[in-house]
Amino acid sequence: ECIGVKSTLDAAIRLVGRHGQVLVLGACLEPDSIVPLICIAKELTLDFSAAYNRAEFKDTIDAMVTGKVDARPMITDVIPIERVPEMFDALRKPGARAKVMVEFPH
Repeated sequence: ECIGVKSTLDAAIRLVGRHGQVLVLGACLEPDSIVPLICIAKELTLDFSAAYNRAEFKDTIDAMVTGKVDARPMITDVIPIERVPEMFDALRKPGARAKVMVEFPH
């Protein structure tokens, strides 16, 4: 979970499989709720980390390149570079956006 928005930790816990791991990298700045019984029933590992290191970036990129991880479901918006300022304004308000991809001219 890397969004840091209330309820995304609970969503990650509900989506992960049995004996899975949820790694929390997003910083939700308000109290959030999870159902501990779901974690127990699935025998999950729940970890928190403050930052990424170079090896983790490489592993993530490799997983996307090889198809092990499909990041497309997380992409909620694709915008041209010119719309970046308005998107930052939109992201200040609660909503359903997850990841915004910025297209640069070729």
